[in-house]
Amino acid sequence: LQFPAFLLGLSTEAIQQKLTARMMESKWGTKTERIDVTLNVEQATYTRDAWVKALHSRLFDYLVAAVNDAIEVAADQDTGLSVGILDIYGFEIFENNGFEQFW
Repeated sequence: LQFPAFLLGLSTEAIQQKLTARMMESKWGTKTERIDVTLNVEQATYTRDAWVKALHSRLFDYLVAAVNDAIEVAADQDTGLSVGILDIYGFEIFENNGFEQFW
Protein backbone atom coordinates (compact mmCIF):
# COMPACT_ATOMS: atom_id res chain seq x y z
CA LEU A 1 0.00 0.00 0.00
CA GLN A 2 2.97 2.33 0.24
CA PHE A 3 3.12 3.28 -3.45
CA PRO A 4 -0.64 3.95 -3.87
CA ALA A 5 -0.56 5.90 -0.60
CA PHE A 6 2.34 7.98 -1.92
CA LEU A 7 0.57 8.68 -5.23
CA LEU A 8 -2.67 9.65 -3.50
CA GLY A 9 -1.05 11.62 -0.70
CA LEU A 10 -2.59 9.37 1.95
CA SER A 11 -1.15 7.33 4.78
CA THR A 12 -0.90 3.57 4.34
CA GLU A 13 -2.75 3.18 7.62
CA ALA A 14 -5.70 5.24 6.36
CA ILE A 15 -5.96 3.19 3.17
CA GLN A 16 -5.67 -0.09 5.06
CA GLN A 17 -8.36 1.01 7.53
CA LYS A 18 -10.78 2.01 4.77
CA LEU A 19 -10.22 -1.20 2.79
CA THR A 20 -10.50 -3.62 5.71
CA ALA A 21 -13.12 -2.07 8.01
CA ARG A 22 -16.27 -0.02 7.94
CA MET A 23 -17.85 2.20 10.53
CA MET A 24 -21.37 1.58 11.73
CA GLU A 25 -23.40 4.12 13.65
CA SER A 26 -25.97 3.02 16.15
CA LYS A 27 -28.42 5.69 17.28
CA TRP A 28 -30.42 5.39 20.45
CA GLY A 29 -32.43 8.52 21.07
CA THR A 30 -29.99 11.40 21.18
CA LYS A 31 -26.90 9.21 21.59
CA THR A 32 -24.82 7.89 18.70
CA GLU A 33 -22.35 5.06 19.07
CA ARG A 34 -19.75 4.40 16.38
CA ILE A 35 -18.48 0.86 15.92
CA ASP A 36 -15.65 -0.28 13.63
CA VAL A 37 -16.53 -3.57 11.94
CA THR A 38 -13.71 -5.62 10.41
CA LEU A 39 -14.51 -6.83 6.88
CA ASN A 40 -13.97 -10.44 5.87
CA VAL A 41 -11.75 -11.25 2.87
CA GLU A 42 -14.64 -11.22 0.39
CA GLN A 43 -15.95 -7.87 1.66
CA ALA A 44 -12.45 -6.33 1.68
CA THR A 45 -11.84 -7.57 -1.88
CA TYR A 46 -15.13 -6.06 -3.03
CA THR A 47 -14.29 -2.77 -1.28
CA ARG A 48 -10.83 -2.68 -2.89
CA ASP A 49 -12.23 -3.38 -6.36
CA ALA A 50 -14.97 -0.75 -6.00
CA TRP A 51 -12.44 1.82 -4.78
CA VAL A 52 -10.08 1.17 -7.69
CA LYS A 53 -12.94 1.35 -10.22
CA ALA A 54 -14.02 4.70 -8.76
CA LEU A 55 -10.42 6.00 -8.86
CA HIS A 56 -10.09 4.87 -12.49
CA SER A 57 -13.35 6.57 -13.45
CA ARG A 58 -12.40 9.84 -11.76
CA LEU A 59 -8.91 9.82 -13.25
CA PHE A 60 -10.30 9.13 -16.73
CA ASP A 61 -12.83 11.98 -16.36
CA TYR A 62 -10.06 14.30 -15.13
CA LEU A 63 -7.80 13.43 -18.08
CA VAL A 64 -10.60 14.00 -20.60
CA ALA A 65 -11.40 17.38 -19.02
CA ALA A 66 -7.70 18.36 -18.96
CA VAL A 67 -7.26 17.43 -22.64
CA ASN A 68 -10.44 19.32 -23.56
CA ASP A 69 -9.18 22.40 -21.71
CA ALA A 70 -5.75 22.12 -23.36
CA ILE A 71 -7.11 21.98 -26.92
CA GLU A 72 -9.91 24.50 -26.42
CA VAL A 73 -9.92 27.14 -29.13
CA ALA A 74 -12.05 30.17 -29.83
CA ALA A 75 -15.58 29.29 -30.93
CA ASP A 76 -15.15 31.12 -34.25
CA GLN A 77 -12.12 29.04 -35.25
CA ASP A 78 -12.46 25.71 -37.00
CA THR A 79 -9.14 24.04 -36.31
CA GLY A 80 -10.40 20.47 -36.29
CA LEU A 81 -8.51 19.60 -33.12
CA SER A 82 -9.55 16.35 -31.51
CA VAL A 83 -8.19 13.53 -29.43
CA GLY A 84 -9.63 10.04 -29.41
CA ILE A 85 -9.37 7.87 -26.31
CA LEU A 86 -10.41 4.25 -26.30
CA ASP A 87 -10.59 2.32 -23.04
CA ILE A 88 -10.71 -1.32 -24.13
CA TYR A 89 -12.12 -3.86 -21.72
CA GLY A 90 -9.98 -6.96 -21.34
CA PHE A 91 -6.44 -5.58 -21.28
CA GLU A 92 -6.30 -6.13 -17.55
CA ILE A 93 -6.34 -9.91 -18.01
CA PHE A 94 -2.67 -9.94 -19.04
CA GLU A 95 -0.04 -10.69 -16.42
CA ASN A 96 1.91 -7.55 -17.39
CA ASN A 97 0.07 -4.57 -18.84
CA GLY A 98 1.85 -1.96 -20.92
CA PHE A 99 1.78 0.24 -24.00
CA GLU A 100 2.92 -2.64 -26.21
CA GLN A 101 -0.69 -3.90 -26.05
CA PHE A 102 -1.74 -0.99 -28.26
CA TRP A 103 0.28 -2.20 -31.25
